[in-house]
Amino acid sequence: MKTQKILLALSFLAFSGMSLQANTLLATVNGNAITTDVAGKNYTELRDELKDMILKRLIEKELAIEYAMNSDIVKSDTFKKNFDHIIKMSKSGVNPEAKSLKEALVISEKSISKEQLRSKKGLLAFDLLLDEKAKTIETDEQSLKEHYKNNFVKYNMPELYEISHIVVGTKKEADEILHKLKEAPIKAKEFHDLAQEHSLAPSKEEGGYLGQYDIAAMNDKIAQSIKTLKMGTYTQSFETEFGYEIVFLIGKTAAKNQTFEKAKVQVKTDFIQDVVIQWAVKEIAKLKESAVIKYHKI
Repeated sequence: MKTQKILLALSFLAFSGMSLQANTLLATVNGNAITTDVAGKNYTELRDELKDMILKRLIEKELAIEYAMNSDIVKSDTFKKNFDHIIKMSKSGVNPEAKSLKEALVISEKSISKEQLRSKKGLLAFDLLLDEKAKTIETDEQSLKEHYKNNFVKYNMPELYEISHIVVGTKKEADEILHKLKEAPIKAKEFHDLAQEHSLAPSKEEGGYLGQYDIAAMNDKIAQSIKTLKMGTYTQSFETEFGYEIVFLIGKTAAKNQTFEKAKVQVKTDFIQDVVIQWAVKEIAKLKESAVIKYHKI
């Protein structure tokens, strides 16, 4: 079971390998500090609402870490083996030739802070706890069929095209943009930047990003242009009622057409994952109610 997806669904912020820097205390949870070491080096520069969201998730993450670190899972051989592997494969500069967990930890502590190291350990432990919980979930045919029915689109969907676009007022502007794209070494980044700078469409703030679309539901002119594209390439400009448009193909998702029987194995995996997510969310909520949380202004 891919427990990383569960942590993602819970919006926990995992360790991202930030470099060491002077840290600032943001909050304490049951006496455990949350600092800018794990919030990210640009945390203090973010908008207040984004900082509040990140800190909320970090508090939830800390509650999960504390819960897991106080469990017997950290004494297991599975935990020690997996953590040893994580440390050795870490991008923090740990020597992959470290011959033991103890040696790897000594090296690791020179590269990352104790808070970051604890975050790594705690998230792994929580992952393993979720795996253990998943093994206890029993399923029956009726529950799986209900899950399939409620998530029908997940198992049955048309071919989807993930796209961005730029809309400008004149052919001359469109040609200039196409020229800049042709010369750019990284097309996707250039397209994003040009959309933000020149596009007349509401999507300009997102770099022209439109999301995933069923090609059958698109304007015929756009659909015909996209069909010929390879991922990471873009159309020539074409005129629409809104102006001259250029479309960039980010990616493509293959169509799915699965009956319940065909999708049953995946349905069972998804069902168990959903049950475990619900359990985890409730546990974290209960822990939060009784936790001693102190916020520190910065």
